[in-house]
Amino acid sequence: MIKTIIFDLCDTVVETAGVPGLLSLPSLHGQLCGQDIENWFVHNETFHAYERGHVDTDAFVKAFCNDLNIRVEKDVFLRVYEALVVREIDGMPALIQRWAHQYPLYALSNNNPLLWRATQRICSVLDVFSHVYLSHQTGALKPHLDAFWHVLHAAECAPEESILVDDNPRCIEAAGRIGMHTVHFKSARETELQLVKLTDM
Repeated sequence: MIKTIIFDLCDTVVETAGVPGLLSLPSLHGQLCGQDIENWFVHNETFHAYERGHVDTDAFVKAFCNDLNIRVEKDVFLRVYEALVVREIDGMPALIQRWAHQYPLYALSNNNPLLWRATQRICSVLDVFSHVYLSHQTGALKPHLDAFWHVLHAAECAPEESILVDDNPRCIEAAGRIGMHTVHFKSARETELQLVKLTDM
């Protein structure tokens, strides 16, 4: 029996521009490609520490600019980075409102202070969630299992009593490994169909 549904936020509820959005930084001028920046985010320990809440925004900005040899005013960088959160994904606010009438909903997001500030401006349904769990506040990053257990314990819910909706295949695989039901997010319509199927079991 399903007792709760847990939603990722970035690229599940709100759309982000991802790494290509940072290519608009005025100091780049074609010096770096998207893959260069992507590799930095994947491998850089300062960024991972930022998303776990272990370093502040100044340390993150400094590491990014120094490591990639970028010269940019801090306020410009912050503005471009926050602009990575583009809009709500079509159909998702209405879907979340509907399912909140049937189950307690939680949000679980790898996040940081900059993205969270932007998400709060863009997302209209944050107050629908019983609680929003952010990596920079909990210290736990998906797909590490601690992130999922953190929410499950708070919701007093066993893994098999929950559904995770997430766009990241690695998070889907990890959640499934501990027994959570999962929906690999692709669109609001497909998510709705999968949620109906899982809750009718």
